[in-house]
Amino acid sequence: MEMVDFSKACPHHSKVSSAFLDPLGSHLLLSLRPTGASDPGVRPELLYLNRRSQKPRVVTKARGNLVTAVAWSPSNASEAVTEPILLGTTKGVIFECELDSGGEERILFSGGSNPDKYWRMAYDLGRGQHFPITGLAYYSNSASEERSNRLGYFVLVTTANRLYQFVGMVGGHEDRPLLTHVFAGDQVGINCLKDATSGMILAWSPALSSTRLRRT
Repeated sequence: MEMVDFSKACPHHSKVSSAFLDPLGSHLLLSLRPTGASDPGVRPELLYLNRRSQKPRVVTKARGNLVTAVAWSPSNASEAVTEPILLGTTKGVIFECELDSGGEERILFSGGSNPDKYWRMAYDLGRGQHFPITGLAYYSNSASEERSNRLGYFVLVTTANRLYQFVGMVGGHEDRPLLTHVFAGDQVGINCLKDATSGMILAWSPALSSTRLRRT
């Protein structure tokens, strides 16, 4: 067992709000939020840690956004790169990014150690209001590629009492950004969860390779 010291990477008067581990167990994200007695200048942060490293790194472009949900790539088999992932926040904003472990070669040629390879705002459900996203997941439809030479994707998003579904087509799995095209389409489904007074989350089941809706 190895111990990782997060104290140097964590701002003063901040604490861990949520932890998100990918299905491979290779990529860890820690969402940090200011404590009640924190300085007004202290903002939410996001830390990334790769299983081969003991040095957590700050995702600087996430600064000021409290991440509450993560959709990991369902096809990723790399321990070094996350492939495209989605980040949901307390403001209802969804970001798309891709993180890598930041090997020495990349740091040398990029001039820095920020782990994000790219960063895009994909969608804004909150429109400036407090609108926490409680769950995120996305999947591809390989059958669509056989029919049209384009790859179909759908994204599921949950809030406290709603389930959103976005459906769209992209040129291929290597497109970057990948999922912003899905959010830009006009195929959006919204379901109101009338009995979800205590909130809903999306729970991923590795045994069943599926995502299920679960009451919290």
